[in-house]
Amino acid sequence: MKSPSKEPTYQMMQQYLSVLKKHYRQLLRKQRLSVALLFFAVLLLGFFIAGITELFFYLPAPVKITVGLTLLVLASIAVYLLYHRLESPTFKQFYQRFCSTHALPQLSDALDLYHDSENKDRPLQQAAIKQNTEQLNPEEVEAKIKHFLKQHPSYKYYQSGIAGLAGTLLLFITLSTLQPGAVNRMAHVWINYTPPNPYSFTIEPGTTTIEQGESIIPRIIFEDEIPENLSLAFKTDIENDYRKREATQINENQASFAPISLTTSGRYYFNMDGFKSPTHQISVQLRPRLEQLTVHIIPPSYTRLDTSSYSYPFSQIKAYQGSRLALSATTNKAISELEISHSARTDTVLHIDNSSDSLIVRDQWEITQPDTVSFNMADEAGLSNKNKFRFVVNPRRDRSPFVNITAPENNIQMKTAEDILIQYEAGDDFGLTSATLNYELQQAFKKEPEHGSISLGRPSMSKQEQYRWAIPELNPKPRDVITYWIEVTDNDGYNGYKTGRSQKMVISFPSMTEYMDELETEEEKVTESLDDISESFEQMEREYDEFKEKLKKNPETNWEQKKQLQQVEQERQKIDKKVDDLNKKFEQIREEIEKSHAMSPETLKAYDELQKLMKEINNPELQKALEELQKSLGEMSPDEMRKALENYEFNEEIYKQRINRTKELFKTLKLNSDLDKMAKSLEELAKQEKEVSESEQSPAEDLEQQKAIQDDFEQLREQLEQLDKNAPEKTKDRVQKLKETSQQRMEQTKQKLQENIEKLQKQQQAPKSDPKTRQQQQNIQKQMQQMAQQMRSAKQQMSQQRKKVNSRALEYILYSLINLSTNQEELTRETENLPPRSRAFVTKARKEKNISQQFTVLSDSLYKLSSEIPSFSNRINKKKVEIENKLSRAVNTLSERDKSNSIYTQRQSLGGINELSSMIASLLEQLQNQQNGGSGGGMSMQQMIEQMQKMSGQQQKLNQQIQNMINDIQGNRLSKDQTKRLNQLSKQQNRIRKQLKKMQQSGELESGDRVLSELERMSDQMEDAINDLRGGQLDQQLMQRQQNILSRMLSAEKAVQERGKEDRREATTAKEQQQSSSPDITLEELQQRIRKMLNDPNRTKFSEDYQRLIEQYFELLEEQENGVIN
Repeated sequence: MKSPSKEPTYQMMQQYLSVLKKHYRQLLRKQRLSVALLFFAVLLLGFFIAGITELFFYLPAPVKITVGLTLLVLASIAVYLLYHRLESPTFKQFYQRFCSTHALPQLSDALDLYHDSENKDRPLQQAAIKQNTEQLNPEEVEAKIKHFLKQHPSYKYYQSGIAGLAGTLLLFITLSTLQPGAVNRMAHVWINYTPPNPYSFTIEPGTTTIEQGESIIPRIIFEDEIPENLSLAFKTDIENDYRKREATQINENQASFAPISLTTSGRYYFNMDGFKSPTHQISVQLRPRLEQLTVHIIPPSYTRLDTSSYSYPFSQIKAYQGSRLALSATTNKAISELEISHSARTDTVLHIDNSSDSLIVRDQWEITQPDTVSFNMADEAGLSNKNKFRFVVNPRRDRSPFVNITAPENNIQMKTAEDILIQYEAGDDFGLTSATLNYELQQAFKKEPEHGSISLGRPSMSKQEQYRWAIPELNPKPRDVITYWIEVTDNDGYNGYKTGRSQKMVISFPSMTEYMDELETEEEKVTESLDDISESFEQMEREYDEFKEKLKKNPETNWEQKKQLQQVEQERQKIDKKVDDLNKKFEQIREEIEKSHAMSPETLKAYDELQKLMKEINNPELQKALEELQKSLGEMSPDEMRKALENYEFNEEIYKQRINRTKELFKTLKLNSDLDKMAKSLEELAKQEKEVSESEQSPAEDLEQQKAIQDDFEQLREQLEQLDKNAPEKTKDRVQKLKETSQQRMEQTKQKLQENIEKLQKQQQAPKSDPKTRQQQQNIQKQMQQMAQQMRSAKQQMSQQRKKVNSRALEYILYSLINLSTNQEELTRETENLPPRSRAFVTKARKEKNISQQFTVLSDSLYKLSSEIPSFSNRINKKKVEIENKLSRAVNTLSERDKSNSIYTQRQSLGGINELSSMIASLLEQLQNQQNGGSGGGMSMQQMIEQMQKMSGQQQKLNQQIQNMINDIQGNRLSKDQTKRLNQLSKQQNRIRKQLKKMQQSGELESGDRVLSELERMSDQMEDAINDLRGGQLDQQLMQRQQNILSRMLSAEKAVQERGKEDRREATTAKEQQQSSSPDITLEELQQRIRKMLNDPNRTKFSEDYQRLIEQYFELLEEQENGVIN
């Protein structure tokens, strides 16, 4: 059986179905295309109309958007209406309508039967389909169906849509061609467009790039007239709305606006009568700059310095020449160009790749001269750095080395050549290579100097170096001058070695006359200083007197009184300073005299003694008394104030006496010094004259030396004129007579010198001097020697006469003191036996007043003698002032009938008179030893140690005895036995003190030695202890003083032992001392000595009364001493 699909009938039906379905699909496609064509045609028409409208009206964006949306809505509505108007038949409806329209029922039936699924395979159905299809012509059917489609409404809509779309498209293309701007504006519906600006203008600065923080001034320039309404609109990128500004200045066709300062980018435009200018962009950027700049300075190798670094900011770099400068710089942003300017080379221009965010630059060169380094850079926007990052390079030259001679500090004058120790300090920036001592020896009477140098090796940097120069090897003569200096060389490896030179120092060898003249000048300065100190002291006295007067008028303390005391203190401080300066000057003179041996031993010794007295001028007790007066002013009772004033006045009087005494002693010393200097100068001139007379040199050279001798001799004559200017009053007559005699002889010698010079001038061309000239020179020499001897003899005679007179005066004062001591002792005993408040006290007061007046006369004489005797201790003057005060207080207490205090002050007065007598006796013996040429051996260091140990043991025992006695008394009154015991203890302390003084005078200790100062303090404390013991004053203060004495003595003993060990290690021998010592005087020795003086036929006889009083005094002393011993 055949398959249905293979049957002809079936195949025919498939053919008809294929044709119908194809055209059916065409119909449906045309319907859809019709809808689309209508949609686009409506849109294009709407855009055409909107474009025409935009062309004339410049629709705003909202309107344009509304129009666009409206067009979309309208097109959608048209599509919707058309879509519903058009029928969309099914396939069955399509072929049925086709068959009906073209009267093809056979085809319709066949198709219906074919689609009948229930009877599809039945033979009857197939026969019916076959019958119907056989009646049809396929070509005719296809032709009819094509005709049917063309007549269908959908096909008409399709054709209309194509025509409409083509027409609207043509219109839109025409509009776009003729008015593209309008179409473009309409296409950008979201943008507001304005009508074209009718004004022609130029905007400055337009679109630009500026640095952050900079300002721009917007400016618009019109070609024609300026619009009536003109404004500026601007905003930053972080703002939403534009800000409006009116023009600040309008000139003709130009308008300017206020500056715009921006920190971020922004934009701006101009509004003019409703029209808007183009919007310009302002780009805000950072200017290019250096983010980091580091400079390394690499010093030259010879400096051995480390590399130094500088980090910006800096303005100046200092580096040594020859150093290398290496820089490293980093910019803050990408830059297109960098220029480094400096003098080492031409400007360096670097073009940089913009891809990098920053740049690192490195460069280096050698520093040779002053330079300025700067950086210029620009970025891709054209911004350049305003700050040139300029810095200055100052090359430092390796400075020349320096050398300074530190010792000797000043130029030196040498009487005789001796070695000098040169100390110098040299330094340089980096190192030294050598040092040389250079000198010039300018010999007298020669034109050209001799030059020389001594290598000192390589000195250390900034370290004290020294060299001992043997000056005697140069064999200098008087009037020769040596100029010397030191040169050092550095290690400069860039500029070459440089030399540094020290100051020039001079060693001169003056003639004796010149040397003595300089000493004279220095001594005159001492005289002026003493006068100045004396005037200052008088001013201080006046200030104190004013204070005292005000205090009397107003006992109540006020501000003026305190201020007055402050002025007194200020004056005292000035005096202390002047005294210190005076001591320094005097010490320099003494050292120079000792060093040059220009003075006689006697004068030198007088210098030493006076120097010691000068050091004692400053009185610490005066300062202490003034300080106590200042502190207690207003807080004291009247009695305490009186005591404080008395204490100050006491110390003030001592200070004054020391100043005046020093002035008078210096006058005597100055006279002796002048005579010594003139004698020494005359001897030196005689020596030079002898050398001229014996020399083998030419008359011309003799002439030069003779003229030099004449000049020196003339200076001597001038010094002789001043000889009696400051001489002591007692010696002025003798000095005047010596001056007149010497002037006559000098005048004769002067004439002979002039004659000799005239003869030598005539003989200048001769090879040798005439024998007569030589003989005359020898005569001149002898005359000079005679004058020198005359000076020395006169000095010696005046010295001996002065000592003789002073000794006699001291003897008289000693005898008078012994007499006063006897009277005081007797008066003290009488007072002890008086009943309290007895009227007899008045009689005793008169006797005490008589003793006080007699002592005052002796005190004045002692002070005058102290101005004549340098070895006269200041302690004697201090002691006599103390005794005067004690005697005065004794008179007052007796007048007040105060028995206890009267006895106490009388005992103190008696003890002081006895002590003073002992001191004068020691001084008298010392002067006699000097007159008799007495000598004694010095005490060695070992002997001093043994003596100190002995005294320490004695002092310890004495302290124990005093302590036992204090324990025994325990507040009770002293008995006669206890009083005698105290006198015995005071004598023991006095013997220890004398041993101490002897050791001070005979030991190896030099003036200014610390141990010697300790011994002096111990002696003063012992003297105070002696007075307390004699006055019966036993308390803990006395015991404390005794312990201090022992402590000082043990410390001094230890110091002397250490000194002895050092001396033994150095193996030095103790020098012989030619000093007289003050022996420990016993009562028997003192009695024998005074009796010897009384019986001496060469001494002035005293009255029998004096002799009898002296004998009675010693008898009483013997009785007292025997009573104490028993």
